[in-house]
Amino acid sequence: MTKHILVMFLFLVISSLSYAQGEIVQEKDLNYYSENSFGLKLNSNGFGLDYRFDYRYTNKTRGFLESGVDILKDPKELKLYNPFFNDQKKFVYGKINSVFKIRLGTGIQREIFSKQDKNSLSIRYQFAVGGSFAFAKPMYYNIVDSVEIVGNQQYFYSSPQTFNLDYHNPSDIVSRESWFKGLSETKIIPGAFIRAGLNFEFSNDRFKTKALEIGAEFDIYTKNVTIMAENEQQFFLNIYCSYRFGYKYSTLISRDARKFLRNQEKK
Repeated sequence: MTKHILVMFLFLVISSLSYAQGEIVQEKDLNYYSENSFGLKLNSNGFGLDYRFDYRYTNKTRGFLESGVDILKDPKELKLYNPFFNDQKKFVYGKINSVFKIRLGTGIQREIFSKQDKNSLSIRYQFAVGGSFAFAKPMYYNIVDSVEIVGNQQYFYSSPQTFNLDYHNPSDIVSRESWFKGLSETKIIPGAFIRAGLNFEFSNDRFKTKALEIGAEFDIYTKNVTIMAENEQQFFLNIYCSYRFGYKYSTLISRDARKFLRNQEKK
């Protein structure tokens, strides 16, 4: 499912490249601005949200600082329910930990194609590096641990337990426990990441940011990170696509000047 959605995002990017040309911009935008933006991110192994602050190096090159959080998923995750017990929460059989990561990094972005008119694209490539911290919270399940037969009736007794592939079958699991169960047992695994991508900025407002970004990201951790049983990983490679939105500001342009320029663009 995730891969299909990523393909749709890529299709939107390619379609944007053929966007109809508008009025030619005779006056180049001032590049002495800083930018605050947020990104809604879809990864090949999950999804996330990030914040980025970028600033000017040169007319074509910008630096940025960023932070973000990503929920990590395993391709083998499949939600099930136990038909022997009614009205129970679905669970992922074999899931050991619920994992998310927090990233803190810095990077550089360079423009390779500038906007030729108001409704066209600017294209930039970027590189980023930084720290990546994986948080692995144990998953708890409500698992049957004993059965009592009284007359013709069977009585099942269960308790919260973590999953053990050697002992637990799907029929033993009644449902998953609350996500908050085991929160105090969360382990933090430090690591690092490197990322490369392309940014397609298409906003027709010089003070706002609208962009699609695609790329690849590689994470390495100091210890193995386990999401599913018998699938420990120390390295994670994924492709991503994100929609970015935000605003630009400059101390060289007053608030009244920004309002004037916006009104001029609307005419």
